[in-house]
Amino acid sequence: MPGMYGDFTVLLHFRPEGEKEWPLLAGVLKLMEHWTAIGAKATGGYGVFRIDRIEDGRDFDQFLEQEPSSLDSAEGDSGEGNSTELPRLTDGFFAKVRFKPCNDDWWQQFREVRLALAENPPCGDHKSNRMDRDSFQCWLDKGVFPISPIVRNWLRYSWFSKLGFSVSEEELLFGVVKGNNRRRTAIGISHAYQVGDKLWEFRVWGCRPPELKDKWQEFVEKLYEALQEPNNASGGKKGLPSIWDKPDWKEENKNSYRNDGGLFGEIAEIVKPEGIVWREFNSDRDTVSKLDNKWEFFISLTEERVK
Repeated sequence: MPGMYGDFTVLLHFRPEGEKEWPLLAGVLKLMEHWTAIGAKATGGYGVFRIDRIEDGRDFDQFLEQEPSSLDSAEGDSGEGNSTELPRLTDGFFAKVRFKPCNDDWWQQFREVRLALAENPPCGDHKSNRMDRDSFQCWLDKGVFPISPIVRNWLRYSWFSKLGFSVSEEELLFGVVKGNNRRRTAIGISHAYQVGDKLWEFRVWGCRPPELKDKWQEFVEKLYEALQEPNNASGGKKGLPSIWDKPDWKEENKNSYRNDGGLFGEIAEIVKPEGIVWREFNSDRDTVSKLDNKWEFFISLTEERVK
């Protein structure tokens, strides 16, 4: 079911010695507002939010004109206290994938949705969290559709399985729960939400796991290609499916199916791609601006730049 919707007031109380840091925290929240999500279920599709206003007498924009001297150490570069390698913006990416449905029934065309609505699904009575039309309608009435698990399953089990990465590398990127081996996913995927007249988007973002060194750039490059519009994508030329290709479902056994193709291609006549916004530090892939200064890159992420 959908999460909670509405307006919330958050009061932040700083100790005197910490008040000077409030604009930096505000900047982080602004970055999250535009590119990621907030809350415990952020990697499960929830948590997209909008800041209506920040009520404080201090000048936020003026603060952002001055780069903090502690930026490098706070970002996890070499130095004492950074042995755990905190996440760095320079090792991350942020994407918004946009599409425009041609009718109101577009969401029913996904095979996963049809199975969720089926009276006799292949998995029989073992299905948990059964969805029905009323449940989906609760989402759609708010201009949101729970696409995150559909996209995540496609990325992990249809697309990523063809990259040639090891099982351990897959677990570093997409998470794992096996006994005492529990790891949070490094890749966030939001639900789809409406941003304009029949214009929808969902977010994909991630940061390199510290243990994943050499193959991170290969992963990011291929993901960028997989999310591109059909005319711009090169993934298919290399034997990798694009998210806009048609699905290729194969029955593995009586109750198990595998998609070796794309995702949105099954509804290509109903949903049209409307471009991708991609942000990445010092990268030619960045669709807004190639920036090689960390502070300038951070500032650009606190603004809603899409061109």
